[in-house]
Amino acid sequence: KGYYLENSGEDTFSNEEILAISKIILESRAFNKDETQKLIDKLSNQLSGNDREVVKELISNEKFNYIPLQHGECLLTNIWNLAQSIKNQEWLYLNYTTKEKKDRKYNVKPLSIMFSEYYFYLIAYIENKEEYPAILRIDRITEIKNLKLLIRKNLRTENLENIYNLCIQGLLQK
Repeated sequence: KGYYLENSGEDTFSNEEILAISKIILESRAFNKDETQKLIDKLSNQLSGNDREVVKELISNEKFNYIPLQHGECLLTNIWNLAQSIKNQEWLYLNYTTKEKKDRKYNVKPLSIMFSEYYFYLIAYIENKEEYPAILRIDRITEIKNLKLLIRKNLRTENLENIYNLCIQGLLQK
């Protein structure tokens, strides 16, 4: 005999919401197979036994045929750490691999994280190139170090929505 706590309040996801979020995670292909599996399992575990099985059945084909992107990188920790640096307004040192497979080293002021077309991007000003922000794919960041410097308040951080629409990699050109 066992017991479980059932929460049917407004603060939990409904079956429909968990199904929709699961499908978004699978179709985005943003995460490697392990991270995707863990996210889907944690969402599904919010449901009661019968509902969990229904959702698992509804997404079983997508899970079976899931093909992650080639980078294979774990992203959740980097996304969290970058978000914390944005919140705390800290400068970061990044080691970044370009699409041409060249290593670049940057000191950056992170502004925002966005998702578009399969990838998460970091929007950041590169030190001494602060006229235009850079858009860097998070899966190409190979090292992150916190420089423990507070960001100067006079750097422009407005109009991020315009940057989001560009979705290109690297520095923006005039």
